[in-house]
Amino acid sequence: MGANIIMPNITPGKFRNDYSLYENKPCVDEEPEECLNCLDVRIQLADGDIGYGEWGDSKHFQKRVSHA
Repeated sequence: MGANIIMPNITPGKFRNDYSLYENKPCVDEEPEECLNCLDVRIQLADGDIGYGEWGDSKHFQKRVSHA
C-alpha cells in the first residue's frame, strides 16, 4: 500500500539551490550518494523494501494486464 515510487534528489550539491522548488526540503545539503543512504534508512523505518532494478508497475496493474 502507499507509494511505489520515490524520487531521490540526484542533482549535484553545487546546483541544488538553482532547483529549489519549496522551502525546508530535506537533504539539500547532501550529495547524491549520501541521499541514497538516507532513503534506504527512511524506507526501512517505514517497514518498506526498495526494489532496486525492478520494474515499477503495481501488482494490481500486472494482474489486470495478464487477464486482458
